[in-house]
Amino acid sequence: MSRFLVTSLCLSLSLYWGNSSIAQEQVTSNPNSGGVQSSSLSDTSSSLAYWNLQDSELQRLQELKQKFKPFADVDLMSPFEILGLGAETEAERSKYAQAYIKARSEHQRATIAWAVTVASVDNKMEDHGDFLRQDPNINRYLIENGSNGVVDNGLVPSSPSPASSPLKTDQYHLFIPIACSRCQMLYGKALQDLIDGAITRINLVFTTDFSNEQIIAWTDSVNMDVDLLAKQDITLNRMTSAWGAIVAGRKLPILVNSGTGDAFD
Repeated sequence: MSRFLVTSLCLSLSLYWGNSSIAQEQVTSNPNSGGVQSSSLSDTSSSLAYWNLQDSELQRLQELKQKFKPFADVDLMSPFEILGLGAETEAERSKYAQAYIKARSEHQRATIAWAVTVASVDNKMEDHGDFLRQDPNINRYLIENGSNGVVDNGLVPSSPSPASSPLKTDQYHLFIPIACSRCQMLYGKALQDLIDGAITRINLVFTTDFSNEQIIAWTDSVNMDVDLLAKQDITLNRMTSAWGAIVAGRKLPILVNSGTGDAFD
């Protein structure tokens, strides 16, 4: 089970037992900001070097932030967006648009590369379930919710909810072989169901034949939203024995609903 999922499980369980509401903090960019954000843009030399802005541009940036603040959350916008919105000529606007797209692409590439590497390293490490089960409350929760104390690949059921407001817990597991002509179609269906709220997560499971570079290229081919990765609405995984047990004897690619057991191929 990935460290991301371990962290999420521990957080959700502790909040549940404390009768607190669960709220995930988005750790990457605002969807409208293209992935490059700063909580506060200062006049420090480090800020200037990071964004490669001239002194006049940084001064203009602070003026535009005050101008746009009543209409937009400027602290979640990149400097290039702010300067582009305040551009006075088409040439200036185009300049900042190009810088914005380049920075956004670099952020997306780095985010996906990180997720792929975590999945690869996690696949080589021992299962974290024994560590989680050392906590008697967690172990009791797992058993009471039908997992028999087993923690595998984040497939632990979510916290129970009142009958009056049932919580949707179904996830999709999309198993992707190295040669896959239908995977984009199955991913499109899964993504639409995620957007519609029919499921809570998409777990992409790549066969071990995939190199890290091939996984990154695949995510590029479907134009994957890095915000969904950061929020763990989509996870990247390599095939393990636990995942293999779900699709034993089945032809890949296949999309499996964790709640109903329904499969699409």
